[in-house]
Amino acid sequence: MPSFGNTRYTYMVLTIRQINATKPGTKIITLSDGMGLELRISTNGSRGWRLRYTRPNGKRNMISQGIFIPR
Repeated sequence: MPSFGNTRYTYMVLTIRQINATKPGTKIITLSDGMGLELRISTNGSRGWRLRYTRPNGKRNMISQGIFIPR
């Protein structure tokens, strides 16, 4: 488990099994690794990666890494 300064963070690795086993529901489902990486599964089954990060100036940002729509 990594530690950053005086703070300890816990995280959970996203596995292929966990990602494949998660099916779309009535609400958007977010699977997170606890370190800023998220997989969002929408109600229609499309999946998209998002990354939350902090810039060196302290500003927090988020980027999307594309969308996968299953057939």
